[in-house]
Amino acid sequence: MLEERALPSNGRLLRGVQATLQKIASTVTDQQSLFELSNIDLILSELSRRGDVTYYIGYYGDMRKLLVEGLPLLRGGLSGASIEQIESDLASDLPANVAQSVSYDHVTLLINRTMRHLSILVRPASDKTSNDVKDFLHRVVAAETGFHVHRAQHAASRQKIVTSEKPPLTAERLENYLREREPDRTGLRVSSFRQLVGGYQKVTVMFETEDDTGRKDSLVLRCEKDDKFVALDASDIRREFEIVQFLRAHDVPVAEPMWIEDDESKLGNRFFVSRRIIGENQGEAIGSHGITDDIVRSYMEGIAKLHRIPHSDAMRKLAVGHWLDYATTQDNERANILYWRNQPWLKTFNPSPLTERVTAWLLENIPQGDIPLGLIHCDYGPHNTLVHNGKLAGIVDWESCRIGDPAEDVSWLLQSCGGQVDYGKAIDAYEEFTGHRISEYRLRYYDVFGCLKVMTSVGSVESMYEAHDEASVTWLTLSLRYGAYGSSELEKRIAIAEAAKGR
Repeated sequence: MLEERALPSNGRLLRGVQATLQKIASTVTDQQSLFELSNIDLILSELSRRGDVTYYIGYYGDMRKLLVEGLPLLRGGLSGASIEQIESDLASDLPANVAQSVSYDHVTLLINRTMRHLSILVRPASDKTSNDVKDFLHRVVAAETGFHVHRAQHAASRQKIVTSEKPPLTAERLENYLREREPDRTGLRVSSFRQLVGGYQKVTVMFETEDDTGRKDSLVLRCEKDDKFVALDASDIRREFEIVQFLRAHDVPVAEPMWIEDDESKLGNRFFVSRRIIGENQGEAIGSHGITDDIVRSYMEGIAKLHRIPHSDAMRKLAVGHWLDYATTQDNERANILYWRNQPWLKTFNPSPLTERVTAWLLENIPQGDIPLGLIHCDYGPHNTLVHNGKLAGIVDWESCRIGDPAEDVSWLLQSCGGQVDYGKAIDAYEEFTGHRISEYRLRYYDVFGCLKVMTSVGSVESMYEAHDEASVTWLTLSLRYGAYGSSELEKRIAIAEAAKGR
């Protein structure tokens, strides 16, 4: 019997739409309504397309054929029990032909079981074994990638309304909190209040205050969320606050941290406040604009300050300090791969041969040699940096940071900047500021690693959303729009990395 179900389920999607409609009924701003409506449109569109199962039947047929083809090719790496189960399912639960009258739920159960077997099949496989195995692995990845591209193309055709979700706090509530905290400031008021778009793990609000003495402050509030899709060392707001304090003391361009509020009752969740840095983002996590050679050089100078911080007892006491415990840089990177591959929510996610493929390749091809480890941001790009007058003014959002290979930061930055950056000039600038040369192979290795981060994030979002009715439908923007980014160029990136070995 087929017991698995593909996530997110139809029932959960419909509950999400109902909850969002309730939010809209009580909204107080047109901007909020537009944001919620854009996501409702995306989800309703997805539900309507599920009524036609033609594409999903074809996808199931393609994956079943790959399973039938791959079993004799790779059975030598499987246990007897696995072989027996696959053969039994092919004979009974996984029919070669599926009627057009079947429901979406039924055909996706068939897809789920087939993908689970394919995941087991490719796990011990290596494209170094034979050309036949390599060709098979590439076709498996291409087939699953086609599914993500299919979804992303449809999502892109829908109208995307970019605005912010209503935060769990208001200007009035914040003002009352500040007056209670600073009772001596006569006439203290919040003169502006704006939540930033994005920030899936935390809420970020820019606000300004003034009082009767004429004092004005421009500040940023960073607040925890109840629903987190990945477990990061600095997901906890206090841990992130301590990291920012540490970085400020080491001349890294970060906002000046002011105070942390541990009392959740004040504004609904814990938060910390920093002074605002003057500057603007130059793009999003995927895509950028206006990136010049001077800006790239400034990016490299800023991240070099982070990477050059010497290891110390103070660094070891941070939430990320445990990354210093590994005996070799290779052990550190192996732990990094498993850190992402074993994210808690992935335990209930749909099976993915593609994820097994990229994980196996990364573990097998970890860069060798004595690589100097440093404190790294791990989400360094135009979306998490502020530029003012053509230069880096600040680096924000430190929840993802760890201690590891600096090449991970440089790779993610260059990926985020898209085709606007000359890789050679960027690497030369980094070497100038650090005295350390990043090999082409290390850079390309982390290009592949970026695919794993995206795919595990997408999988975690869908599992978390399925399990928590209170999770916002806005989470599915990450899943439906960006899943293809983590898969569509995987084989190309692996090929480039393989070609770069030894250079």
